[in-house]
Amino acid sequence: MTSVEVDAKRPETLWRRPESVLLVSCYELGHQPLSVAFPLAFLEHAGYRPSALDIAVQPLDAE
Repeated sequence: MTSVEVDAKRPETLWRRPESVLLVSCYELGHQPLSVAFPLAFLEHAGYRPSALDIAVQPLDAE
């Protein structure tokens, strides 16, 4: 049985995979992205592996 098949039986594990959760900060430059930093830390502490994107620094890729 592959890991994908195992994950299909336990959908909560899909959210724990890298990049399954993406947090996006939409503030302009000059502001710390705390609205993303706090949830990111909370999710990491809970065992998730979220990614974060600050679109003031790094543009959103359409793909």
